[in-house]
Amino acid sequence: PKFDERFQSYIEKPIHDLTYKEDLSKEEVYLASFNEDDKVIDLDELEIVLAKKYKRCRNCSMDLSFVISDEDEKAKEVVLVEYRFNYSIPSKLVKSDLDNKVKFSKIYTQFIYQIPVHKKKYFVFKTNKVPEFERRLRRMDPSCSPDYIACSIKDISEKFFR
Repeated sequence: PKFDERFQSYIEKPIHDLTYKEDLSKEEVYLASFNEDDKVIDLDELEIVLAKKYKRCRNCSMDLSFVISDEDEKAKEVVLVEYRFNYSIPSKLVKSDLDNKVKFSKIYTQFIYQIPVHKKKYFVFKTNKVPEFERRLRRMDPSCSPDYIACSIKDISEKFFR
């Protein structure tokens, strides 16, 4: 994607680095296979930059985004990912928090990339907690979007980066 180069160097980062930063246990990051050239947009950093620029409070945002495309590079979409490695109790997952992260992240990524956002939004948990959080997302009341996907970092790596 082409966008202001002042932003690019500041917010475009290797996905491994962001994963390492978010994974306090330092166990999950090594379950995924990322290359140094697997770059993503750090949406938290983007939100900091935008809040300063427009002199406003920070909005919540997903952790990262990246572009996927079909085989001939014609159909492109932005994927949104939120790391939740440090969540261990499914009942602490709140629908309004997830919805707000998605809402603001969609606005920012559409501004940057000017392409559609992928239908599914990915929430990454510790591998051994994924089944619990899948159930929580399905049974949440009020119900959350069926497009909210609980997964592991290995799932993200295999689905989008290999």
